[in-house]
Amino acid sequence: YGGEEFVVIMPGADLDGTLQRAEVLRDAIERWQPKYEQQTVRGITVSIGVAAFPTHGDSWQQVVKAADQALYTAKHAGRNRVVPATVQDDTVMLP
Repeated sequence: YGGEEFVVIMPGADLDGTLQRAEVLRDAIERWQPKYEQQTVRGITVSIGVAAFPTHGDSWQQVVKAADQALYTAKHAGRNRVVPATVQDDTVMLP
């Protein structure tokens, strides 16, 4: 999506299923130990923001924005976590 960010689109997936898959991905990345110049690289983590259509927006742009806001919440909360966007009063709110 930009910089060190990317988007995963899961057609037909509900929010709970998406959160579970995101956690599996986060855990796999945390346990991954790639090698670089014969040295094991440790400490790789990922923060993930999750949003779903139409829960978090009526357009793909709104859903991506909600996921991006949740991503920044994950980063500010200490990184290496999955954070869902939340909806309150028809407005996307952060948890």
